[in-house]
Amino acid sequence: MTINVQCAGGVPDCFGQSGPSQSHADSPLVFNLDIDPSEGSPLDSNSSEYYVIVELARMAVVDLQLSVKSDNTSTVDYRSGLEGRVCCNKDSPICRCPWD
Repeated sequence: MTINVQCAGGVPDCFGQSGPSQSHADSPLVFNLDIDPSEGSPLDSNSSEYYVIVELARMAVVDLQLSVKSDNTSTVDYRSGLEGRVCCNKDSPICRCPWD
């Protein structure tokens, strides 16, 4: 399983203040949003609640990865279907015309 490095701080808030950037790769920040919706106090990384939540999240990531791995087959026939036609609309931010 791959875990993304999570960092907190280092990015200015609305008032231009920023704290030092701190990595949370070894113990991700987990919040109980029912009692702390503003994410002001992360759960203690040694608490049983923390371990249960982190394990549930890990299992969800594994399930998602297995789901994507087993269902990653395209059924589009780009030779004849309309899905593969070139999109050319100068007013669309996602289309590119040959003269762009």
